[in-house]
Amino acid sequence: MLQLGGGGPGEVGFEKLLVLMFLFVSVVVWVVLITKGQRRIPTQSAKHVRGRRVFGGTKQYLPLRVNQAGVMPVIFASSLLMVPYFALNFLKNSVNWGWLNSLASSFERQGYIYNVMYIVLIYFFCYFWTAIQFNPKDMANNLKDYGSFIPGYRPGKRTADYLEKY
Repeated sequence: MLQLGGGGPGEVGFEKLLVLMFLFVSVVVWVVLITKGQRRIPTQSAKHVRGRRVFGGTKQYLPLRVNQAGVMPVIFASSLLMVPYFALNFLKNSVNWGWLNSLASSFERQGYIYNVMYIVLIYFFCYFWTAIQFNPKDMANNLKDYGSFIPGYRPGKRTADYLEKY
């Protein structure tokens, strides 16, 4: 039963419930904004004259996602952290060293070391996955091949350098 004020241990007060609901909604909104967010880089296509008609010359946007990697870094990091968990538990059962037991227990309870390694691996895999998926040289060459360009930047290497900065 909910009580105002907090109550005893194990009881959830109304204020705590409101704060938890607010935090839950704000985290969900933030995740959706980052997932759906995109950086729109303006592009322009070259004009083509065929007979008496002029084609092209339109302005479009090149949508670059803010979170290029999606959920893949989380999946890779959690699966990779299973290796030290199983290895440390195997070693803990084989030898009886104090430091090894405490290290293995930190992976069992998802302690401080586990959480720090999880965050570091998420950042690493986010960078790694984006570096694999997003190739600014290919994108610049595709823009050049289709007759599009980013205003203020020459097609080719300068466009690739510009895209690499973003």
